[in-house]
Amino acid sequence: MDEDYSAGFKLATYPTPCCGSRHTMHDLVYDWPQGFGRFALRAANANIGKLDQKLQAEFEEILRTKLRVIHRHF
Repeated sequence: MDEDYSAGFKLATYPTPCCGSRHTMHDLVYDWPQGFGRFALRAANANIGKLDQKLQAEFEEILRTKLRVIHRHF
């Protein structure tokens, strides 16, 4: 994606993590909230359901930054 931006946003295709098919960022259907980042925290099979505000606030305090919770669908 850095190459797309530095080259004038040419919208190259990239493989999707779910099935490996190639799409541009414009081709994707966005279901909000969405986010692009350089760092992610992931809990696999945590069985906690929706992250409650108290736990999110605790994570934010530990990490010293605001977090955006985005649920990943497979």
